[in-house]
Amino acid sequence: MAIWAMSELSILGPLVKHKMQALGFTTRANLRFTMELAPDIHGSVGLNTASRYSARGTWDVNPVIAVHHLEVARIRAELTGRTYVPYMGAPVSRSIGYLMPAKKFMNWPLGDFDGADHNAEDMVGAIREYGLPFMHSHATNETILEAINEKIGIPDNHIRDKPILLALMGRFDEAAKAMADTVEALPGGNNPAADGIRSFAANFHAWLDAHAAKRATAPSRTAR
Repeated sequence: MAIWAMSELSILGPLVKHKMQALGFTTRANLRFTMELAPDIHGSVGLNTASRYSARGTWDVNPVIAVHHLEVARIRAELTGRTYVPYMGAPVSRSIGYLMPAKKFMNWPLGDFDGADHNAEDMVGAIREYGLPFMHSHATNETILEAINEKIGIPDNHIRDKPILLALMGRFDEAAKAMADTVEALPGGNNPAADGIRSFAANFHAWLDAHAAKRATAPSRTAR
């Protein structure tokens, strides 16, 4: 995740902000761009940067395309005891280069130099051609779950997001099994990361029982 200095914001912002807004994105903090794909499902583009030491004021920019499930993220924050922050962590994400025909890492030099605007146009063109279809193809619970099962994204996010998503889909037994399988595979001994997942799992199972009971007692909707 990029840590944005004022020089980056002031130089890169004018190069990309209006171009991304023309695609329908909303600009967030630190030049993250988001759009609503469906209720509680949003797409985002984050610009990861690496400075070029050979040229002051120049950065290699790698767009990361992500799909966020806001309700999953709210529940994840609740069960981990953290403050909910929108667009932090995503169940589905890919660096833009791996969505393009060459399927390799790609970045674009941007900064305060002649030709930077052309590079920005090319980068945003790639987001339009390859990033947007990727987002829209993962804009349902089912397609997000398929992506998680195909390991598209960050595995550490999947550990928590998959069982929550299954529960929201009403697949309670699968949700419980997914969480139990994760815990069973954890290493023993003094391992803070594993202990954190076990703590999350205990909270998840308690939440799952309450969520399933609530769903069972809710009045059914009459189909129109």
